Amino acid sequence: MIMLAAAVMAQAVVSSPPPPPTLAPPSNPVPSVSTYVPQLIDYEAGEARCDGRAVTPLTTARPLTQVRSLNSNAPRAMTVRFSLDADGRPLGIVAVPETGRAFSFVPTDDIAPAFSLWRFPAGRAATGCEMTFTPRTQPVAQAAEADIFRVATLRPRGDSAAARLLGQLRRIDCGGKRPPQILVRAYPDKRDLPRRVGEPGYSVVRFDIDAAGVPVRPEIATSSGNGALDAAALDAAARTRYAGGDPRQGCTLPALLGPDNVPARASPQARDLRPVDAPVPSRCMAAAACILLPRSIPPSRDRGLGDRLLRPRPVGRDRQFQGAGERTC
Repeated sequence: MIMLAAAVMAQAVVSSPPPPPTLAPPSNPVPSVSTYVPQLIDYEAGEARCDGRAVTPLTTARPLTQVRSLNSNAPRAMTVRFSLDADGRPLGIVAVPETGRAFSFVPTDDIAPAFSLWRFPAGRAATGCEMTFTPRTQPVAQAAEADIFRVATLRPRGDSAAARLLGQLRRIDCGGKRPPQILVRAYPDKRDLPRRVGEPGYSVVRFDIDAAGVPVRPEIATSSGNGALDAAALDAAARTRYAGGDPRQGCTLPALLGPDNVPARASPQARDLRPVDAPVPSRCMAAAACILLPRSIPPSRDRGLGDRLLRPRPVGRDRQFQGAGERTC
C-alpha cells in the first residue's frame, strides 16, 4: 500500500503542468490618458543657409503658439526649404517634418505662412536654402501670465488643451473670482489703427472694479507693442461698466487687431511660363497657367494671406498640362 501511494504521488508530480513563463513588460507601453499634459508649443528658428552659406534675415515673423496635450514624445522639428529672389523674398516654401523617431502630433500649418513674411537682403538671389524650426514646450500650468494672456487673446486652436488654457486664464482673471456682470461693453475703434503686414496685434488691459462697477487703475498687462492699439484698449476698458456692489481686483479685457494683408507678387506673364517645346497653343497658355499655378502657401486669415499669393513655376510637358490646355480651349 505504501509503495502504491508513493507511485501515485510520483505520477501526479510528473503529470502536473509547468508554471506559465514570466512575460517581460513591453518596451514601449501605450501611454494612458493621464500621461497627456496640456502644453504651449513654440517653434524657434535656427540658422538659414543657402548654397552652404549662412544668410541673415532683415525681418522675421514668429509662428503662432500652438496649444496641445502631449505625452512624453516631443513634437517634430520642421525643416523649411526655399529659394530667395532678387528682392530677398523667400519663394517655393516647403516644410518637411523630421522623421525617424516617435513624436506627438502638433499642427504646423503656420510655419510656412509665418516664414513667407521673412525678408532677406536684396540683390542676393539664391537657391538650395533651408532652415529648421525646433519646437519648445512648456506646461500650461507653469506658463507665465503674459504667455497665457497672449495665447488666449490670439484665439488658440487645439484639442481639450485649449479649454485647459482658458481654465488657467479664469484662475488668473479677477483673482480667480467670477467677474461682475457687464452692463456696457466698450470696444476699441480699430478703423484707423496701424496694422503690421501679416502680423496680428493684441493688447490685454488689467484693472480693478470698484463698488460702483467702474474700472479703476487700468494698465497694460501685455501687448504686441502697438502703442495706438494699447491706447484704444485702455480707453475701451475705462468706458466699460459692470454691475455694482461686488468689487474685484486684477480683472482683464483683451483687444485683438487683425493683420494688414500681404501684398501679392505680380502675376507672371504667360510667355514666361511657356516651355520652348510646349504642345499647348499660345492662345491657351494663359488660361492653362492660371489653372496650374500652385500656391506657395495656403491662404491664412491669421496672416492676411489671400488666394492671390501664388508661386510661378514653369509647367512641363505632362498629361495634366495638356489636359488643362485642352479643357480651357
